[in-house]
Amino acid sequence: MDAGLKPTTDSGARRLAGIIEEEHALCVELDGLSIAQSAMVEGGDTDGVLEVLGRRQRIIDRIVVLNAELAPLRDRREQLMAALPAIERERVRARVDEIAQTVERVRARDEQDRDAMERRRTGIAGELSGLARARGAVAAYGTPRGPDGGGARFQDREG
Repeated sequence: MDAGLKPTTDSGARRLAGIIEEEHALCVELDGLSIAQSAMVEGGDTDGVLEVLGRRQRIIDRIVVLNAELAPLRDRREQLMAALPAIERERVRARVDEIAQTVERVRARDEQDRDAMERRRTGIAGELSGLARARGAVAAYGTPRGPDGGGARFQDREG
């Protein structure tokens, strides 16, 4: 390797490792929020879910920025990884694997949460529909009709 490229490679390698470490920490935080979100979905805490989603979005926004910073380093990834000491190189590879596993766990949990919210929404829609039918029945039998203000239309008044 050309001695003139070594400082750039070393700083690029350190930058790559730093970005991966930060992204890993953010993914761990995202995983924790995902667990909390699932508990809130299960408990029907809509306000809590919305608050967690806001916090998750801030983390995702930061991950997007980090991925943009990683983009120019991707083409030289193997060269940069080779510039790291062996222990650090293995740590970075382990972090990349952990990031992938964590993202998959969050994705699977989000899918379960989405299904649970859809079931809850369907249940609520059914309850509201039943309530509307019940109100219609009460209105049909309970309101006075005609000029004499008589009671229920189909009531057996003779016993």
